[in-house]
Amino acid sequence: MEFIHLSPANADEVSDIDLSLFDNGFGPSQIRAELSNGTGVGIRYRGELVAYAMARADGGMVDITRVGVVGSHQNRGLGHAVLRLLLQEVPSERYILCVRKTNLHALKLYFNEGFKIVGMLERSWVMLRG
Repeated sequence: MEFIHLSPANADEVSDIDLSLFDNGFGPSQIRAELSNGTGVGIRYRGELVAYAMARADGGMVDITRVGVVGSHQNRGLGHAVLRLLLQEVPSERYILCVRKTNLHALKLYFNEGFKIVGMLERSWVMLRG
């Protein structure tokens, strides 16, 4: 397993995963913009990108914008690993994210990493750590 920093050059492979995981997945141009304006980290396994996380610092808070793990690599601790890597790369006292109410695996991950629900959108929970 190899931990990597993502750049806009990784947009196509990140987008392929994002679109396969989420019905509102980001295309390459959206991923490229996220990586140009924020921080991205990933995990490669046997040369293949299998997990990624991205965030943007906004004042005193960091907005975690995307976290994903390839379906065939889920339930192996990669979500925890990539999220922890991102938190190390973008240190802050406060992190915020949104997660679909139906995404129970992600909710469990975020609760285990110290996030708490602080609000609600139409289909998502707003979660805060710190």
